[in-house]
Amino acid sequence: MPYGAHETMEVHEMLTEKINLIDHFAMYMRDCQNAELRHMIENHLNSAIASYNQLVSYTHDYSAADRFQPAYGMPDVQPQQIMYGLRHPAPQAPHLEARFDDRQIAASVLCMHKSSAKNHMAASLESADPNVRHMLMDASMTCANQAYETFLFMNRQGYYQVPTMDAHTAKTYLHSYQPVGYSMESTQPMPQNMQQSVPQPMPHIMQQTMPQPVLQPIRQPVAQQRMEEEASRYFDGMNAPMNNVSQAVAQSMMGGPGGGTGGVMHQTSQVAPSSSGYAGNPSATYRPMQNNPAGSFARGPVPGAIPDYARQPISGNMAPNPPGRLQ
Repeated sequence: MPYGAHETMEVHEMLTEKINLIDHFAMYMRDCQNAELRHMIENHLNSAIASYNQLVSYTHDYSAADRFQPAYGMPDVQPQQIMYGLRHPAPQAPHLEARFDDRQIAASVLCMHKSSAKNHMAASLESADPNVRHMLMDASMTCANQAYETFLFMNRQGYYQVPTMDAHTAKTYLHSYQPVGYSMESTQPMPQNMQQSVPQPMPHIMQQTMPQPVLQPIRQPVAQQRMEEEASRYFDGMNAPMNNVSQAVAQSMMGGPGGGTGGVMHQTSQVAPSSSGYAGNPSATYRPMQNNPAGSFARGPVPGAIPDYARQPISGNMAPNPPGRLQ
C-alpha cells in the first residue's frame, strides 16, 4: 500500500485508540445498572467495532473503500430540552472501589468520545490518502455525535449540570458581536426628542466660512532664471557697437559734424569693443566714402578687416547665440 510515513503513524495511533475504547465499552456495558445507559453504550460499541474493522480492512485491500461505514447521526433534540442551571449538585471526589457506578460509567464514556473525536480529526488532517482521510473524518463526526448523546443522558439524570450566568450579562456579552455590514444604529429609529435637537447644516454659511485655497505663483528654477539674466546682459553688450555705427551713418548723411549734406566726415568714430568678446577688430576706424549717398563705409588709415556687421543691414539676428540658448 502506498502509505506515507506520517499517515501510517496516524492510522496506527487511531487503531490503538479504537481497541482501547472497545475494551472499555465492553466492560462498562457489563457493569452499568441503568437500562437506557446500557443500550446506549451497546450502540456505541457496535459503531466503534464497525469503524475499526473498516480501517483495518482498507490497510489490507483497497476494495474496502467501497464499504464505508456511515457516520453516527446527530441526536434529535430541541434547545428547550436542555436543562440549564445548577440543581443541588452532589459532591464529587475520586472513588477507589473496584466497580464504577452509572455516573462514573457515563462520565468515562463521555470523556473517551470527546478525546477520540479530537484525535480522529487531527489524524485526518495529516492523511494524504483520500479514503483514509474520509474514514477518519467520519469517525471523528461519529464520536462527536455520540459524545453529545451521552451528555444528553447525563443532563437528564442530573449528572452533568450546566452552570449559567445572569441572562442580561450573557445577552450583553454575546450581542456585542454583529454580522458583517450590520449596524445597530441603522436599524433603530432615533427618538423624537433627539431628532428635534439635532442642528441642521446651513450650506450658505458653510460656503462663506470655508477657507479658499491660496494660489502661489509658480517660481522658475534658479538655473533657468540665471541663464536668462546672462543672455539679457549679452545682448545689451552687443547692441552698443550697433548704436555707434548708426550714429556715424546719420552724420554722413547730414554732411558731417559741421553740417551740410553730402560732405566728407573728417572725424572718425571709434567702435568700442563688446564686453562679451565679439569677434572683430576694435582698433579699426571707419569713415564714410565721398559722394556716397548710401552711406557705405571704407577702411580708414588704420589697417584692419571690416566686420561683417558693417556690410549688412542692422538687424537683431546679427548677434551670435549665447551659449546654452536655442534660437
